[in-house]
Amino acid sequence: MSEQLPKGYSPRLYNQDLGPLPQKWNWYNIFAFWMSDVHSVGGYVFAASLFALGLASWQVLIALLVGICIVQLIANLVAKPSQKAAVPYPVICRLAFGVFGANIPAVIRGLIAVAWYGIQTYLASSALIIVVLRFFPQMAVYAEPHFAGLSYLGWLGFLSLWVLQAAVFWAGMESIRRFIDWAGPVVYAVMFALAGWIVWKAGWSNISFTLAEKSLSGWQAFGQVIVATALVVSYFSGPTLNFGDFSRYCRSMQDVRRGNFWGLPVNFLAFSLVTVVIVSGTLPVFGEMLHDPIATVSRIDNSMAVLLGAFAFVTATIGINIVANFVSPAFDFANVAPSKISWRAGGMIAAVASVFITPWNLFNNPLMIHYTLDILAAFIGPLFGILLVDFYLIKKQKIDVDALFDDSPSGRYYFDGGVNWTAVKALVPAALVGVAITFTPALQGMANFAWFTGCFLGGLFFLVLARREQVRVPAPMVAG
Repeated sequence: MSEQLPKGYSPRLYNQDLGPLPQKWNWYNIFAFWMSDVHSVGGYVFAASLFALGLASWQVLIALLVGICIVQLIANLVAKPSQKAAVPYPVICRLAFGVFGANIPAVIRGLIAVAWYGIQTYLASSALIIVVLRFFPQMAVYAEPHFAGLSYLGWLGFLSLWVLQAAVFWAGMESIRRFIDWAGPVVYAVMFALAGWIVWKAGWSNISFTLAEKSLSGWQAFGQVIVATALVVSYFSGPTLNFGDFSRYCRSMQDVRRGNFWGLPVNFLAFSLVTVVIVSGTLPVFGEMLHDPIATVSRIDNSMAVLLGAFAFVTATIGINIVANFVSPAFDFANVAPSKISWRAGGMIAAVASVFITPWNLFNNPLMIHYTLDILAAFIGPLFGILLVDFYLIKKQKIDVDALFDDSPSGRYYFDGGVNWTAVKALVPAALVGVAITFTPALQGMANFAWFTGCFLGGLFFLVLARREQVRVPAPMVAG
């Protein structure tokens, strides 16, 4: 890779993908980003699961509203430094971790994204195969033989979606923006049509907003509302951590806040309500409650409806996979060696790695996926805490953008050999607490709150250590 470096910028820290870019996105593009995150098979199943916790429908809605408003607040906080500097998450991490130390949170986030990218691609391909077998039942013979733990038909579905996602990604960020701009509304159109069909077949009197087999009351119900709120925040923790990669393109924080409002509380509540109508109606219509939207549309006695429904939900899952698990590792791996790895190359490294981890084996082994993803997830909360405390309390919302690409010992964010060990010292114990909560049976009651615990401890440890060690950064040039 050879490109013109801005004066004072180091090739070890800069390429055009990581540097400041023109900011052209408006509020709708941010709204569409959240629609892509919400309108997926995973989002559908998650929303339905909240209504199966044993709570009254109004209690679920309270949990949804409180949880999603917390997510909206965090998203606004995470968005600001990247929107201000027009740079992605791993570059912003240089503020807290140092110009080279930022590779620590970047690689952690990249590894999480690779695992989830493979799993989401596998789940979307599995759903696609259900539809393929509906139209071509003779292909069931190819669903039996296995290679590396996956059937030949499974490989066909997985690689087809793998190539499709890679093509959208390779076309560039503008193509991704256009893709997510229409993907979310398409799913809404299908969702409303499916809900209308379900209500028509089942009758409104057979639609219930409570999917649970049990009913909780009193303090039990209150505790479950708190758990449901925490689950909402945890579910969105990944996309929220990645949000700076997208807010960097936005024209203003006003656009970001407006997009977050329509994309989070308004959109998520509407999607959840439509979801529970559909799931509830599948019981009287099909004789069993179906939580997978593609399984639902595949039961419809209309080939065109099945094709449109499957296309919409697979498209939605591709959307969330690209924005949550493709774009982020592309920036993360590019950040490790900017002069050698472009954004596209970083993304393809992640995509290829997602095949070699054989995500179907990972997903089908609950113990393995538990160990792999939960250990990595234990780092997400502390990364939030450190980033937010550093930007808002330590740096006072000030950024020297040029210094983010300066690797000289006199650089503002060079710290000690390019690493701010204060941030590392805060990250490690906070993450270990998260791991302990996840794997200690006596602490399982706290597992749903691991994100909150990690975020609080990471931020607290960093704040205390920064003040104790008197980590002093000269006043930056760009004021907040």
